[in-house]
Amino acid sequence: MNPTMNRALSDQKLRERHYVLNSPGHPRRWVAFSPNKVRQYQSKYGENFCLVITGDPLARDDFYAIPWSAISYCRTIKAAR
Repeated sequence: MNPTMNRALSDQKLRERHYVLNSPGHPRRWVAFSPNKVRQYQSKYGENFCLVITGDPLARDDFYAIPWSAISYCRTIKAAR
């Protein structure tokens, strides 16, 4: 792991275990998680994974890690058409 890079981007084990998205470098960040990929994580890990949104790729701790179990009750997942 490179200590000068964002941990969520540079830690391969973290990237394998959790759904990590790199947000655009814009003040009004927007990310879109893929319902199909969320389902893949659910089938592999149940409720025990996080949705991770990164910020500055050079800031070590600039990311949000949201436990799926904390937000799964309020989701609406529709297959992309």
